[in-house]
Amino acid sequence: SSEKKQPPGWKGCRAYVIARLPNLKSLDGTDVLRSERILATERLPDLVAELRQLALVKRAEKHEEEQHRLADLKKKMEEEEEEEDEVDLEIIGEEELTGHTPEVRSKISREMAEQKAAREEKERANMPRTKGEAEYEQEQREAIEKARQREEERGGNIKQCNEGRWKFSFDEESRPGYVLLTVPIQKFLSSTLVDVDVHPTYVSIVIKGRVLRLVLPAEVRSEDSTAQRSTT
Repeated sequence: SSEKKQPPGWKGCRAYVIARLPNLKSLDGTDVLRSERILATERLPDLVAELRQLALVKRAEKHEEEQHRLADLKKKMEEEEEEEDEVDLEIIGEEELTGHTPEVRSKISREMAEQKAAREEKERANMPRTKGEAEYEQEQREAIEKARQREEERGGNIKQCNEGRWKFSFDEESRPGYVLLTVPIQKFLSSTLVDVDVHPTYVSIVIKGRVLRLVLPAEVRSEDSTAQRSTT
């Protein structure tokens, strides 16, 4: 009978698997003998060390292959850049390159300026964008229109909201017969970004595009109400 060939790969694989799996009865179609299991168990520490060494060698080979691949890629890119440079030289022409005429210098200067402008534009595009005053005012107008339309549609069924999480307080004791509402906002916030609309039973304030809508603790005469910013 012909001898069964050993499968390709690590020679210690069979012994390692047998030692790691004590209940294994058969491997690759061959029964696991008791003597083979005992021997494999005794060899396990050496097999583990051998396997780790093989793993290190394999990792080093992969790293070397990756370095060769990157080197080949870099070389290919450099060759492509050289081809592009040759094309550019042919477009400019031999006389222009050797003559250094004002036209050539002007052309080079324009190209450098265009490249610089392109870089600066790319940098600006990657920078965080800050809103200008005009944009905030536009958002404020849109927020006011949306809030007033919603309040008109709801009629008396007004729901409170505090989109900006503004702190506020009501005071009915300082001036008897009056309801005072205080809402602290940024000191240097433009007044164009604050809109107050007082109704008999509620007040709606739009601050920098965010709505603060509150039900009043008592009914008021909206036509006699005033809104003013603190001078302190």
